[in-house]
Formats: sequence, structure tokens, C-alpha cells
Amino acid sequence: MDSCKVWQWLDGRLAGGGCWIGECYSSPFANSTWVGGNKTAAAVFPPTTKAYNDSAWEVVDAPHDFLINATYSPDAPPDQAFIPRSNGWYRKHFNIPAGWKGRSIWVYFEGVFQQTVTYLNGYTLGGHASGYTSYHYRLDNVSSIVYGGENVLAIFVDGQVGTGWWYEGAGIYRHVQLVAADMVHVDVDGLSAPPEVQDAVQQAVGAEGRAVKMAAVTIPASAWVVNDGAASTSAEVTFTLLDGTTGQQVATATVPAQGVGAGAGLFFNATLAVGAAQLWEITNPHLYTLATVVTVGGAAVDATNTTLGVRSINYTADAGYFMNGEHFKIRGFCDHNNFAVVGMAVPDRVKLFAAQTLRSIGGNGRRMSHNPPEPVMLDIYDRLGVVVMDENRQFGNDPLFVMNMGAMVKRDRNHPSIVIWSYCNENGCGGNATAGAPFRDITYLYDGTRPTLGNNERNPNVNRYMDVQGFSHRTREVFEQYHEQFPDKPTFASECCSCESMRGEDVSNSSAGGPGVLEEFNADCVAAQTNDSNGLPFMSGTMVWTLFDYFGESHGWPHITSMYGQLDVAGFRKAASHWYETWWLAGVSTPDKPPLGPKYTCHIVEHWTAVGGPSRTIHAYTNAPTVELLVNGASAGNRTVASLKYGEWDSVAYAAGNLEARAYDSAGNTVATCTVVTGGAPVAVVLKVDAPSTVSGTGGVLYADGQDVALLRAEIQDKDGNVLNTANEQVVTFTVRSGPGRVLGAHNGDQRDHTPNFSPSCVAAHGLVRGVVQVTEYYAGSLSERQQLTEIDVDSGRVTKIITTDAQPLPIVVEASSPGLASSTVTINLSTDPRDSVLQTAERSVRF
Repeated sequence: MDSCKVWQWLDGRLAGGGCWIGECYSSPFANSTWVGGNKTAAAVFPPTTKAYNDSAWEVVDAPHDFLINATYSPDAPPDQAFIPRSNGWYRKHFNIPAGWKGRSIWVYFEGVFQQTVTYLNGYTLGGHASGYTSYHYRLDNVSSIVYGGENVLAIFVDGQVGTGWWYEGAGIYRHVQLVAADMVHVDVDGLSAPPEVQDAVQQAVGAEGRAVKMAAVTIPASAWVVNDGAASTSAEVTFTLLDGTTGQQVATATVPAQGVGAGAGLFFNATLAVGAAQLWEITNPHLYTLATVVTVGGAAVDATNTTLGVRSINYTADAGYFMNGEHFKIRGFCDHNNFAVVGMAVPDRVKLFAAQTLRSIGGNGRRMSHNPPEPVMLDIYDRLGVVVMDENRQFGNDPLFVMNMGAMVKRDRNHPSIVIWSYCNENGCGGNATAGAPFRDITYLYDGTRPTLGNNERNPNVNRYMDVQGFSHRTREVFEQYHEQFPDKPTFASECCSCESMRGEDVSNSSAGGPGVLEEFNADCVAAQTNDSNGLPFMSGTMVWTLFDYFGESHGWPHITSMYGQLDVAGFRKAASHWYETWWLAGVSTPDKPPLGPKYTCHIVEHWTAVGGPSRTIHAYTNAPTVELLVNGASAGNRTVASLKYGEWDSVAYAAGNLEARAYDSAGNTVATCTVVTGGAPVAVVLKVDAPSTVSGTGGVLYADGQDVALLRAEIQDKDGNVLNTANEQVVTFTVRSGPGRVLGAHNGDQRDHTPNFSPSCVAAHGLVRGVVQVTEYYAGSLSERQQLTEIDVDSGRVTKIITTDAQPLPIVVEASSPGLASSTVTINLSTDPRDSVLQTAERSVRF
């Protein structure tokens, strides 16, 4: 029997029915009603066949998480957000144009969770065992392929088990591409071009009069060119470096023609030199485009563009991290990639919203915990100037794990935002005495320009293969002891600061269900844990756990999300986000902070309602040296604010009205104010747009590509326009009144809310509900490209309609309503201009 996995199938309507895929070489079931075999006998596997009747199946758009809309159950795994796990199938009907015959064709999956087996017209293409690494299958060499007619791609997804202790979802949760290329082409992930700074960095004046950094640079470019054809050929490769802003040619080099054998590949290598290249930095993340053209017989047959950025990185044991010769304290956040309503299938506009949120509260770094990310996330950070720790999922002396590490590095190595590779996380780094060497070797094989790290200092057998030592939730004393013991080893607090809180809660209640109710104020925890690492000059930086709350790891029913985030799972800010904005953005004057305001902050943590009792403690966050609290206009006194601290007033007697905080500079000038009010009766639902929005740095319009989404904020307000923190009973419903949009779902961010994610209605939590609305028409690309796409996409129009005319999209009008309250609408404008796509929006939104 074939040494690959075997499978069995029994009609799911029969007892014990379903799919089984295993590692053993023999059938585990003797029952004659089961059918099975090795991987080449898939034609009898009903859902894989082209003739299988799937007309009753649900039609969905990928990216898609098929678990997130399940009913929460206290009997389901708590680490998976109390969502039952299951298996799933996808079937995609599509035509392959007759004109593609003779070309190399493949389907590229950015990520499918967890283990998959893929079939084309009933024939097995292969299996993939990691839900976080990208992979592809060639189609043109499959005997069952149909040119000029319909094909069916079937994917079985084993979502029963995952690899983590947080919600991981299941399904085709990342983008998928169908690619047709010449038989001679640059292979998938086959381009490497790591810029190398050759001399001292020089200061210059760039666009808009801003200071920029310049240096002489060499770029060793290497392209792995493959020949999928049946005959040998001779190919030539030209590398051309273009300025990413102006499009002007900066450098070029051509590798003379070389023979590439049939079914073989060959490296084409050249070095490009730039006398004065503008460097990639946090305030000016300048980018270049490397255009790679393959020529056969004098004709260009393949072209690919790769985005590059030029910067130098250096981790030191005594002074931490340096970029472009300048000290750079990394102040970053970890995050699991899931979000309200959509689960793991997070749309690109939401990723941009998350990245800009990170920057708006002072973050300059992001750790991809605990797995390789979607490529678009790295594209966004490249354009925004955020440094990234790219992290592998599973660690151990297992060939599959080593290959996955290599696949991550090979795919992501051209992103300038990545400044370090991480092998592993916490206990995943332990107990593998022999894994360090192969992980380091495969990392260096594909990229020797960045150092390596693991998020655990307790395994000396692995630590010696790390260039930088990572730590997870360790104290200042541990950092100092390690530095004394290993004075030549750079160090990094790669995970810290698990300070929990719940949005809108002024009073803790430990007797409530599960982990109880935690108050929103947690500044003492945040300040102490953050400064344990960030306050030490030899530490390279700190990655805070986490930016957003996430599904899973909730510590007990009825909570279904974590409480670690500075924002909740729906993207609404908690008080901790204001602490970071105060001390990591406004309170930082060094050039390693994002180029955003404000200069001074002011935020009152508690709400002014009777719920807090007859008297309470009030806290105000500000980086101004003095802050005063006024209760209904009467001063409750001034407080001096030390670094990383806050203003605090004890035993403030409650009287309905308002609280006002006034922040004063050293000269006594008022530099910031903030107010909270008691509020009146709820009278209206007021709808606002958080993304796209120029206020959040996410653009002003949606791109009409059939995938873009808007994040809407429904506020329960009184007659004076105050958002009511006590509004926790009003059910808000989102409805598309006109235009090409659909409501994906609603969420309030509360850790205890069990509303199905795809429901258009959700009860308010402390006055807020999030709505997610998606574009349902596709206008991207030229008219001829869209016409060809309708020929390829058999399912076009069933969920998303491809527009094959010159018409322009109408705006989407959305209403938010609640019984007994006045409703409101917002209009979301759509654009067909690629400059309004997510990546081009990010590129021009470094400052907002």
C-alpha cells in the first residue's frame, strides 16, 4: 500500500458514518459498508467526485471560518471558546479556460485550518498537516483536469483538533489564489533579495520636507526559476529595482541565458548596487519594488514584483536593539488573529484597523503569536513601519516542524518589517534537546540576515541556538540575573504583561460566574509588568499580551473570550489602551515612536453613575505633570502624576452630573481635558463608522472588491448625545437598507455574550454594539479581467456578484435600530480605484 495516509468513508447517515484519515497502513474498520484505500483511490470518496450533488450545500465566500457561528456550549472545550469543534468540506466549481492549456496552473492556499486533503475532480492532490503554513498544488499535471469546462476542487478539513489553547477556528480562513503562468517561471516563494547596508547612515531631506535616512546598499537577488515543461529551455532573468513612491528605476542587473532542464529548476543570481537608498524606518517606511522578468527566446514569459525595504538591524547585549544605527526600544503587542463575528477569517480592512490601533496607542512592534500570519498582515506592517517578530507554531526535532519553520522563513523573508524569527513559544520550547540545531540551520538556509529567538529561557539545549534570548512573563529579577550570567547574549521580553480587565466595569465581582467580573482599572498591573522589561536598558523590547481580547482561554463559563486585551474582541477600547497611549505614545519623545499624536492625553477610567456606590475612587490617565478633578464644577484637588502613573482621588462622593479632569503642564497651562457624565434615559441608537475612517487611519471608503468590510459602532445615547455605560439591555439590529452590502453579524465585545456571531442583532454592552458589513459586488480589475473571471467562477453571483459593465457601485446604506429607540443610518461609500484598496490605504496612512 502507498506509504501516505489512508482514508475511509461511510455515508454519514449510517451509524458510525463519516470520514476517517489516519497514519496507519491498514484499515481500522472491518465493516464491509466502509470503503477506503490509499490516496490515489479517491474517486469512490463521494464528496470528492465531480458528479457529487452539492446543490443543498451552503454557499460561502472564503476566507471562511466554519466553526465561529456555532452555538456556544458549556460542554465544549473551554480553550476553544466553548465552541464545539468539527470537520468540514468545501467544494469549488470553476472553469479553466481552454487558452490556459500548455501553461503551469496551481492553486495557492494561504492557510486552511487544520489538517486538509485536497482533490481535483476526484483525484487526490495531496494533504497538508499545518493550519498556519501556506501551500499550493499544481493542477495542469493532473490527468482529470478539464480545459474549457468545469472542474471541482474538493477540500476535506479536519477541524476536530488544533494545536493551541486558544480558539483556532476551522476552514479556509485565509485567501486562496488560482494562478496560471508560463511553464518557465519564478517558483512560488522562490525570490530572495535581502538588502545589505554598506556604509554609515546619512541624514537627508525627503518628501514633504521630512528628515529621512540614506545609505549605500547592495541587494543580492536570487530567483529560483523552474521549468514545468517537457523540454529543456534557455532562460534569462533581469532584476530591476524601482522606487516604491516614484516608480523610477534605481538599479538593474541581468543574468545571461542559462539552460533549465525539463521538470527542473535553477538559481539565477545577481547583485544590485544603490549608491544612496532611502531607508525603511518607523516614521518613513520607504519601500522599493524589485521587478523580476524571465525571458525565453527574446520574449518575456514571466514577471513578478516583490516589495522590499532597506534597513539595518542589530541586537546588542548591553544596549538592546538598534535599527539604521539608531537605538530603538521595541514597544509591541502580541495578538491572536481572531475578531468578533468573523472568528479566524479576519478581513483585510479589520487587519488594517488592528494595525492602526496598535500604532495609535504607541505600539511600534507586533509579535505573531503563536503562528505564521497571513501574508497581508506583513504587507500592512511593511507599509506602516511596524517591526515584527514572525513566529513558528510547533517546535521539536520532527521533520514536519522543521519544514514548517523553513516554509515560514522562505515565504516571509522579503518583508522589511520582520526583524527577528521566533522558533517557539513557552513550553513549546522545552523538552526538545536536539531541535535547536535543525531549526537554526533551516532558518539560516533561507535567511541569514535576521537573528533567531525562542519565547522561553529555561531550555539551555535550545537557547544556545538562539541569537536573542526571549522571555515569557518573567520578572525584572530574572532579566537581571540572566544578563549577569550571560552578559554577551541579547535579550527580549517576547511576552509579558497579562493584565486582565473588562470594558465598562467599574467594580469587580469575584462571585460572578466563571472568572467573575474584573474592573476596568488595571494601571498598577500594566505599569509594573511593562516596566519590568522596558525599564531595563539592555532589554531589546517588550511584547505585551495582548492587543485585543480573543476567543478562547477565557478561564471558565460563561466567559468565552479572554480578558487580556487593551481592547475587547469587538475592537472597543478598554482603559488600558489609554494607559498605553499615555505612556507609550504621548509620553515618549524618542524617534522610535509612531509619528502620531497627541502630545498630552486625558482619560477618566470610571463612569459617573449610581452603579459605583455612594462614593468611589476615581482615576485619570495623563502624561501631564499635574491633573485636577472637578465634581460638578467643584475641585476635588490636584494630583501630581509621576512617570507611568495616574491621578487618583479616593472616596469621591457620588452626585449625578459630571466629572471633569484638567491636565496642566509645568507652567500651569491646561493642555488636555476629559469629561464623563451621568447620562439620562436612552432615546436613540446612533450609528458611526470606525472603519473605513480617516480618524482610525483606515481610509475613507470601502474598496469594491467583494471582500472589503466596514466596522460599524452602534451607540445607545441619551437626548444630549451621551453614550450610556448602563445600557446593557437594548437589542440592536443592523439592516442593509440599500446598496451592495450584507450584514455579516454583530457583537458587543462582552466576554459573556453568547449571541451567535452571524446574527445581525446583539444586545448592547455598556452602550455599544459592533456591526460588520461586507461588500457584495466585485469591481476590481479591468472590465476584461472581470469578464474572464465570470467565465472561470461558476458560482459567481450566488454570494458576491462580479460586475461586467462600466457601472459604478452605489453606496451601502445601513440602519441600526432597537425597539423603543430612534434608529439611525450611515452611508458607506464604495470605490473602484485601487488606491482605496487596503494596502494602498495603509501606504498613505502612516500619519493620520
